[in-house]
Amino acid sequence: MRKRNLYLILSLLMAMPLAAQNVSVASAQGQDIEAFVRVHFLGSGVHVYNVRFNNTSGNVTHPQIGSFQSNGFSLMQMASGIVLTTGNVAVAEGPNSTSSASQTVGSYYTDPLMAAVSTGNLRACATLDFDFVCLSDHMSFTYSFGSEEYPEYVGSSFNDVFAFLLTGLDPQTGLSSTRNIALVPGSQSTDNPDGIAVAINSINPGVAGTYGYSYVDIHPEYSSFYLDNPEGSTGVQYDGFTSKLVASAQLVPCTPYHMHISICNVGDNNRDSGVMIEGNSLSSGSVSTRFSSGRADTVVRSVGRNVVLSLGNSAYPQGKVHLSFGGDLVNGVDFLCTTDSGAIIGSWRDHLFVDGGLHYFNLVGTAAADLSAPKYIEAYLATELCPLYPELLVYDTMRFVMVDDPRPTEGIGASAEGAVEVAVFPNPASGRLTVACQGLQWVDLLDATGRLLVRRQGGGGPNAELDLSAVPEGLYVVRAVTPAGIGTATVVKH
Repeated sequence: MRKRNLYLILSLLMAMPLAAQNVSVASAQGQDIEAFVRVHFLGSGVHVYNVRFNNTSGNVTHPQIGSFQSNGFSLMQMASGIVLTTGNVAVAEGPNSTSSASQTVGSYYTDPLMAAVSTGNLRACATLDFDFVCLSDHMSFTYSFGSEEYPEYVGSSFNDVFAFLLTGLDPQTGLSSTRNIALVPGSQSTDNPDGIAVAINSINPGVAGTYGYSYVDIHPEYSSFYLDNPEGSTGVQYDGFTSKLVASAQLVPCTPYHMHISICNVGDNNRDSGVMIEGNSLSSGSVSTRFSSGRADTVVRSVGRNVVLSLGNSAYPQGKVHLSFGGDLVNGVDFLCTTDSGAIIGSWRDHLFVDGGLHYFNLVGTAAADLSAPKYIEAYLATELCPLYPELLVYDTMRFVMVDDPRPTEGIGASAEGAVEVAVFPNPASGRLTVACQGLQWVDLLDATGRLLVRRQGGGGPNAELDLSAVPEGLYVVRAVTPAGIGTATVVKH
């Protein structure tokens, strides 16, 4: 009896679809469309504004846009994101329970832009519009198109359409244009620079469907981008969908563009289609102005410290680099900050211009600074690469410790004290420092906080060498240990 019950339980579990393998969808109705896009679609390096759904800003009134979670459905290749559909977004949820799912939503929007490129009557369009600006010279996002028209209507006139229409300055021609960037991968060529738009008749199983026509070009060469999802399968409701695809374009940085995302039924309102866009995938390339050295450094009061800033992968002639400071010391009181041009950085309003090269600023302590103990300066960097769009700031931070001046002696700027006499002699060509002291047992190199960096055995001789090539500029202490006692020398590496 127990064995029979076990078999029964196992058979029931095998027959039941796993909830974690079905895509779930939540409508965006009642949500502010701009906030929705920022949360679910926006990635890094992009600023979006003027967001509208079905040509209306504010709260969404139609259930044709929403968010999705893949819940472990690996074929989707996306964990979450947004979905636009020709019917109610709830239809997209798995499992695939029927081959002809659709759900009308009352009044429909007709997209005039898509009507201009479609050969059939459009119905139940879902459109998402927004303006955007990118930090770098390109943008991209990832998506998948699915439909209940698959596979029966491959090669027919019921070819539900969608497009990602990008309008703005073409960096190649210098002219404004509108282009569809929802393209079949590898379809652009010299003969067809615009490529082939993703649709049921361009990505499919490679054969005409039951209601299709053999003479229609269905592009079997692109069938590798098609994923079959027959009735009874887990995941999504759609009978077929594309693998994860990339929409991308070259842009002019800091220049406004317009994106029009649209999906429409063609011919009738039966058998819904949808496009799923990966969450937070709308992004631009990495561009940053930052501190070129490490996260911490030493500043000697009167010697100062030149801090180099490095620009990212493009030039931004109108960009501004703003510096502000925190920590133990006060800018303008305990230290001064000047730029490579000699300008004084005193507040956020003061800045460096970014011109595509290297810049630096100099930190130098004043006589008023109390440096009886090391004091810290926190430097905050904020770069406006696109001055008209302050939302696209790039940040970096760095910490400095400011210490008092050494008492210079012969050599590279050193002070010696202790029970024995220590002399230091630099060799700039090799980056080494010769430490002279009778009866050396060992020699230590310490940083300004007393942390041991290097230890060399002296062997009882009169001198030893320390390699300073790998340490940054700053203040260091050389400690010589002999049978007669310990001597130290303070060293500044320039």
